[in-house]
Amino acid sequence: MKRKELIRAVARDNSLTIADAEFCIDAVCNAISKVVNSGEKLSIYGFGTFEKVQRKPRAYRHPVTGEMCVPDPSDVIKFVP
Repeated sequence: MKRKELIRAVARDNSLTIADAEFCIDAVCNAISKVVNSGEKLSIYGFGTFEKVQRKPRAYRHPVTGEMCVPDPSDVIKFVP
């Protein structure tokens, strides 16, 4: 299911306009991002857990020069059902 399909389903099931459903979905996603990016772990009972983890750098070969490169570690949001 894609984002637009989710918005339509929420609007249909709750008798909302598409704009209202989109506002609700965006508000929930923004709230989850703020909490997790602040370093907290967010658990929603019956749904899952969101947490911020650091992705280890993996070496890759530059496509033009052929040189091996290692990027910096990055932070990502991990979801566990």
